[in-house]
Amino acid sequence: MSQTRRQSVLIVDYGSQVTQLIARRVRESGVYCEIHPFDRVDAVLEDFSPDAVILSGDVGRHGIADLRPGAPDEDPELRRLMVGRAAKLERLALAKQIAPGCWTH
Repeated sequence: MSQTRRQSVLIVDYGSQVTQLIARRVRESGVYCEIHPFDRVDAVLEDFSPDAVILSGDVGRHGIADLRPGAPDEDPELRRLMVGRAAKLERLALAKQIAPGCWTH
């Protein structure tokens, strides 16, 4: 008897107000998912190997996380953490850098 592995998705929350709705839709389609804030991705990926990653939050209309510097009131430490997490997802082949400071999934 062979067991098939259940599909799984990691939702990386960058502050979206619709993250829970996204998770509900994913679960309704029969896919297991977990939601974690962007600054906890390192710890989560030690124990969880998702088949896909959804970036939820300020990732633009086309699934692009634009983390380039530019906003005058931007917190540089927060941006540094977000860039680090996006780069880690890229190393794990869960995201792709398409321009300096811009990633897509």
